[in-house]
Amino acid sequence: MDLSSGYWQIEADEADREKTAFITPEGLYEFNFMPFGLCNAPATFERTMDNLLRHLKWTMCLCYLDDIIVFSHTFGDHLQHLRSLLKCIQDAGLILNPKKYVFGSRQIKILRHFVSKEGISDISSINSELSLGELGMDSLIEVELRHLLEREYDLMLGGSKMRNLTIRDLRLLEGPLEDNIDTSCSDVKANQESQVCNIEEVPLYLNALDNTKLVPKETIVRLNTMKSGTPLFIVHPIEGTICMLYSLAQLVSVPVFGIQYTAEAPDDSFEQVAAWYWEHIRKVSVGNKICLAGYSFGTYFVSEMALQANSSPQQYPEVENIFFLDGSPAIMRAYSQKYKTPGIMREIDILFTFVMILGAEINAVNFKEELMALSSTSERIKYSTHKLKTFFKNMMEEDLQMAFDLFNKKIQMAIKHSPKRKFRQNVILIKAENSFSLSGSTSETLDVEKKKFINFHGMVLRISYA
Repeated sequence: MDLSSGYWQIEADEADREKTAFITPEGLYEFNFMPFGLCNAPATFERTMDNLLRHLKWTMCLCYLDDIIVFSHTFGDHLQHLRSLLKCIQDAGLILNPKKYVFGSRQIKILRHFVSKEGISDISSINSELSLGELGMDSLIEVELRHLLEREYDLMLGGSKMRNLTIRDLRLLEGPLEDNIDTSCSDVKANQESQVCNIEEVPLYLNALDNTKLVPKETIVRLNTMKSGTPLFIVHPIEGTICMLYSLAQLVSVPVFGIQYTAEAPDDSFEQVAAWYWEHIRKVSVGNKICLAGYSFGTYFVSEMALQANSSPQQYPEVENIFFLDGSPAIMRAYSQKYKTPGIMREIDILFTFVMILGAEINAVNFKEELMALSSTSERIKYSTHKLKTFFKNMMEEDLQMAFDLFNKKIQMAIKHSPKRKFRQNVILIKAENSFSLSGSTSETLDVEKKKFINFHGMVLRISYA
């Protein structure tokens, strides 16, 4: 958990407020609460938190400045510990930041380390090209780091430059790098020489669900830190990113990898994209067996990947299980039918779907009429991304246009897709009971032939033939 504007919750003694004075064209002002930047602010804040949590620390919680972690042996203990800590926070009149809550997690990131039941792992295993913003740097750490850089290295950086600093940048301050070779498994062209990397070298996707993930940089990322068991590769939905699957991956006891659609991916056909994804999977040392899962639109790619693996089994790992998550190729084909008619209306419908999928609150009729009044495709795209900028303030309009371009490429592939082979394999269909507004064109089982039905904690699991 994280306190909201931590320092500003500590009241300044009235006799000391004059020491925080600052002047503006409108007059002289003093802080009523402890501001950022005072030389003794970190120590004062840490001492306050230590005194507040002294009867809970080391038995159920720890804190560093405004970051609090709660640890427990069992889930029942965890609930009780959370009640105790939250009551303590409430009694003290402090306010937490709900946007930074992470409850019931098997792994957390704190102070450059990952902490789980397996122990503590150093953040040095993280992709060195990740920025501090992507790693979830909060305002308190940003202020302290800014003062450190000014004091020790005579560097003065603004907020945006601070958040764009990468792990590699910070390591350079410590001295020359022993090895400048990038060992991460980032995107590579399919025709480049294959270089296999270990699981630990695959970039680890952090629980930083910021909006910049709309344009993925890596094709394959790790979604958890498990190292044993048959690895599971989950293919992205229509958005092209796997950020929404991070929480699910924390509950899986085998290594989980996400497959994302990047700007370098092919855009001619599902067959080419499936082959591209196989190229990247084979660059990760995961053994001879894997499981494949497709989330919603991703079932298109998974079915094609399975067909390719069956046709050339000597070239690919054995696919032990196939999972369809809230979707199937049949229902994706049904949904793509509404884009079959070419022309301006198809373009407008695709733009509207893109904006709605990203959660923007707009009036459908007005939005489509406004797009219809524009004279060119580029104007309609620019208008749509400008609308989205209100909801994605930390993204440039150029990045939003890139996100739409990737979205549109997947839609266009779906429109022209005509399967050359029939997909007939055992799959496990996992769907929420009310996940789709099904029309008469698709069955309740998403046109997957039912063989076995299981009701599991509010989900519907069907062990099926496609």
